[in-house]
Amino acid sequence: MGSRRQPDTRGRRPAGGAAVSGARPGEAGAPGNGLGQRGVHGERALGVPLPAPEARRGAVGERGAHPAPAGAPPDGAAVRAWVSRLVDTPPWERRACWVHGDLYARHLLVDEHHTVRGVLDWGDVHLGDPAIDLTLAFTFLPPEARGTFREAYGDIDEATWDRARFRAFHYGVALMLYGQSQGDESITRVGRDALRYGAA
Repeated sequence: MGSRRQPDTRGRRPAGGAAVSGARPGEAGAPGNGLGQRGVHGERALGVPLPAPEARRGAVGERGAHPAPAGAPPDGAAVRAWVSRLVDTPPWERRACWVHGDLYARHLLVDEHHTVRGVLDWGDVHLGDPAIDLTLAFTFLPPEARGTFREAYGDIDEATWDRARFRAFHYGVALMLYGQSQGDESITRVGRDALRYGAA
């Protein structure tokens, strides 16, 4: 969870699907999303160690402490309470798995029924903590769909689930700041929703 390049917000649209820009699949999209992530994370990987927990915590804590733009989250106190609770969540100490690395709304392809059909931009794929991708359950799916997502994905321990939520706040702030700097209201809204849904 170290420093990374800015999110890709180009919203490319290959044939057969539409890149998402702030839309949500609702509960109907949760099973496919969970199954898709399980397929990636289940691929056998070499025993490559992850960065030291202290380094990851420091990088995420620095981003999480960045002041959010005024009026961004509907309940700033709830966001701060969650961040304070989650900052010391145990790190991933099992074998690293393949992760997409930049999984958010504009990197999903959905059909007219808001069913997820594909994933864009695999330029950040690497061996890491599955919570990096599971963050999508908090930044993209509504709270009522999380149970369906977890059932489709399979076993997710609570520490991994908590790290995914923490990263949602980290990513939400990053997207909002980037969207504001580029004058892109749709990506700012995606970031704002990440904070709102992460705190729900």
